[in-house]
Amino acid sequence: MLVNPTKRLCYPDGPIDAKVVFVGEAPGTEEERVGRGFVGASGQLLFKLAAGHGIMRAECYVTNVVKERPKENDIGHFIQFKMGSAYPTLWYEQYEKDLHEELWKTHANVYVAVGGVALYALTRQSAISKRRGSILEGILRHNGETRSIKVIPIIHPAAALRQYNIINLISIDLKRIAEESHYPELRLPARNIIIKPSFLDSLSFLQQCKESRIVAFDIEVMREEVSCISFAYTPAEVISIPFTTNGRDYFTPEQEATIWKAISSIIEDPNIIKVGQNIVFDTTFLFRKYGISPQGTLEDTMIAQAIMYPDYPKGLDFITSMYTKEPYYKDEGKKHFKIGGPEDNFWIYNAKD
Repeated sequence: MLVNPTKRLCYPDGPIDAKVVFVGEAPGTEEERVGRGFVGASGQLLFKLAAGHGIMRAECYVTNVVKERPKENDIGHFIQFKMGSAYPTLWYEQYEKDLHEELWKTHANVYVAVGGVALYALTRQSAISKRRGSILEGILRHNGETRSIKVIPIIHPAAALRQYNIINLISIDLKRIAEESHYPELRLPARNIIIKPSFLDSLSFLQQCKESRIVAFDIEVMREEVSCISFAYTPAEVISIPFTTNGRDYFTPEQEATIWKAISSIIEDPNIIKVGQNIVFDTTFLFRKYGISPQGTLEDTMIAQAIMYPDYPKGLDFITSMYTKEPYYKDEGKKHFKIGGPEDNFWIYNAKD
């Protein structure tokens, strides 16, 4: 264990066999005085919220990455994050090494990364506001060995003391942590995502959509043309139908015309409920470009989110974090932008070539 003789250290506490481990950033003034983590205002808020979901502090193992209070409470003296990259000091690296040695003795079902520094220490990922609530695979390293752990990051409760509506986000994520604390493995959604389908595969999938009561779809637009369209008739069955690849047409003109007729029959079917993120843009574009007139019920997840939670973001990545167990996805795959639309496509973003 690294020891700084000029600092009062804050040591971990809680049962070593706890199902839930909370890993914070560094002690604050009150933690330094008491020598125990998360005893100040933010820690009290955290465990008040946790108790509401059946997570009792006495049953949790609580620690910090850095065991001393940083000068002026600025963790930047140990590690800084700039432009998506981390810049740790040698002193931080020693603390992180000690943390992994410490956590190697634990076998929790879920490790809660409280804030960005803990997220980095356990997963080598950053951007806590993006990844909060995600179920991630973390790695512990000790004496040349590694062990996988399940990590769920949350926004540091100190932020909630400054911005009240963050309390609800932390509470949502703690509910997920309580659920995940019953088992150690990552049980992420299993999806059958079809990319680069053949002509017959595309028609077969569209027929499945035609026979469904509810269908989700989304388009991607490049240079005023639909570059691809995605459909799902269940949360697990998804297809991305491309119309261009490497600057060339993906299908023959005859095949593409047949596919568009099948797509039109779905969107214009009044008996099929159509769901989409910012679906107003998609349907308007399809009508103006191809004359496809949507019929029946259109359900827009972006508008629904804005109505239910007007104080929170309406982006699909945020909505996904609230209602599904799909980890944050927008840093994966190839990025395509909608012209005139604010959202990236969830299905395409996950479909790697």
